[in-house]
Amino acid sequence: MKLNSIHSITSSELNAFFEENRQRTLCYLESRFPVLQEDDIEDIFQDSSIALFLKIQNNELLDLTSSLYTFFLSICINQARNKVNRTHPTYLLSDNITDSDFEPIRNDKLEELENLVGYDIAEEQTNQEYLNWIEQQVREGVRQMKPPCNQILWSFYWDGLSHRTIADMFGMKSEDVSKTQANRCKHKFSDFIKKVIASYER
Repeated sequence: MKLNSIHSITSSELNAFFEENRQRTLCYLESRFPVLQEDDIEDIFQDSSIALFLKIQNNELLDLTSSLYTFFLSICINQARNKVNRTHPTYLLSDNITDSDFEPIRNDKLEELENLVGYDIAEEQTNQEYLNWIEQQVREGVRQMKPPCNQILWSFYWDGLSHRTIADMFGMKSEDVSKTQANRCKHKFSDFIKKVIASYER
């Protein structure tokens, strides 16, 4: 859904948005918050849907800079965090979930980053400015890819979701289909990122 149409979203369009993104959101929450029950996940989705509806009705999203789904998912994540804190206070969320979909790649993701860009950056680890620049280019490059490549690559490399979960999220027949699609997307992305890396001014 285009950002410039947020101010005029109809009820039917919003219902279609929720239906379209229902399965992927439930799979995401189940993967990120395994301590929660299925009924809890369902309640979080419904409560977050209502919260998004009210924000749209109150014209609070006219200056939204992210996609509508990213914003909706952030509501779901916050609701899930609050639920876990209330019902499982000893559960360490910080060890099981990132704060958002747009965090920098952590050090333990360096190998995945190298595989994604098809470039050995291990020798550059001491050059933090260069590493940060590559990470930024990779993140922005993936975001700019057309669906489903942007969604698949982000879900796998940043969210750390399994191909089985990704297949469920995006309605694929099996995890093998997700793996095949991811490989095709990596090849498409490889040409782009190699050119970007080559343009870096040392």
